[in-house]
Amino acid sequence: AETVFETTLLRGYSTILARSRSSRALSNIAGILLEEGLETSEREETVRLFTTWSGLGVPVPVEARMALAETELKPSGTLSRLAAMDAAERNGATGEALLLLLNETAGAPDELSGIELVMVLRLLKRVGADDAALSMAMEAADIW
Repeated sequence: AETVFETTLLRGYSTILARSRSSRALSNIAGILLEEGLETSEREETVRLFTTWSGLGVPVPVEARMALAETELKPSGTLSRLAAMDAAERNGATGEALLLLLNETAGAPDELSGIELVMVLRLLKRVGADDAALSMAMEAADIW
């Protein structure tokens, strides 16, 4: 028999194909997964769903973005936080995205991996901070 977690996870993936989805339904799914998914593997599956939602443009509820931002799973912790940052920006929470960005770079953009740097630079450009993106790219290059 399927558990509440498994059923809700399937509902979460089915929303990707839905023609319409309410923010209330997405928030409900996220809440159940966060409450029911206590095992490490369930947490990883939950984060994977939220990351998938973000990557495919499904509006990611605030509680799901917070879970992504707080994920410390090895090796996906940083990428989960970057997915949370991206989701926040695309859902109109620019301030939240910029705070996550500041936390992620920790004043050392040269320590970001290639994909992390790409995501950070894209976020800066999307929020209209082209000069900041160029400055960060130069700092990350660490050429002087």
